[in-house]
Amino acid sequence: MGNAIFRCFNGDHDNLPVPPHWPSIVSRQQFAHPAVAYPGFFPFYSLPFSPIQCQVPGSSYYDGHRSNGVKFVLQTLPVKSKLVGDGDGMTVHVNAADPRESAAVPIVVQEAVFERNQARAIKDYARADALYNFIVNCGYRVVIINNKQILAREYRIRLRGIDAPEMNMEYGQEAKNALTKLIEQKSLTIYVYNKDPYDRLVGDVYADGIFVQERLLREGCAWHYGAYDTRPAFAQWQKEAQNARRGLWANPNPIEPWEFKKMERIKKKAERPYQNNRNTLRDRVPVLPKSLGLLPRHHQG
Repeated sequence: MGNAIFRCFNGDHDNLPVPPHWPSIVSRQQFAHPAVAYPGFFPFYSLPFSPIQCQVPGSSYYDGHRSNGVKFVLQTLPVKSKLVGDGDGMTVHVNAADPRESAAVPIVVQEAVFERNQARAIKDYARADALYNFIVNCGYRVVIINNKQILAREYRIRLRGIDAPEMNMEYGQEAKNALTKLIEQKSLTIYVYNKDPYDRLVGDVYADGIFVQERLLREGCAWHYGAYDTRPAFAQWQKEAQNARRGLWANPNPIEPWEFKKMERIKKKAERPYQNNRNTLRDRVPVLPKSLGLLPRHHQG
């Protein structure tokens, strides 16, 4: 077996058998050794794979004003426009083969990806769908990039230091469109500082070297969120947009998003004073499909 694994790692995986207990071995090897070190590793087990290309943002603002509070950095796959939620938030995907991600992929997720591919191969689509739902509930997706399937970790992102109009506010749709235009189909570099109460990662975002928050503030698409961010440059960029009456500042008295949300909460509480706050879907623990287990040997090729 050791010789076969060695041959697999080096790309020589033609006509090799797939013993039923190997997915577990493969998954554990992934923890010890980043997948990018073994070209044949992911393809042999039908695990999605794409080479990693890391880029460093070229913003002079970030280079000169970097805070010590950065927890980690994300390098995303190209962002789809439908994943932009509003003017200051979006969902992104990070390649699970990225060495900064690969060691954290749960064994059970990797096995589920392998079994899903096997189920699709024999056209057992009901089982494949059940396995994919489990993968999604664990925080992962299989995305298509250049006609290739890639296993990716999903993150919800909140732009640090700004607050854009809500979608049901004046200029809400315009703010979302502005963010979409900046990041659509681009790989982003995100410097993550913390997590907000809604489980979103809060960070500074760069697209092709452009500091996204700076652009949005200068174009009048968002407010500086001064209660949580004291960077002088942010206040200055907002002031410039205000003076030029750009974007939302065309209205001489726009409502601050945080004040609007406060009024909305008071209104909802008055309408439903006895509402019971139940656990949301994101608080539930993913459950494996009952039938999870390797496919019969005669289906494994």
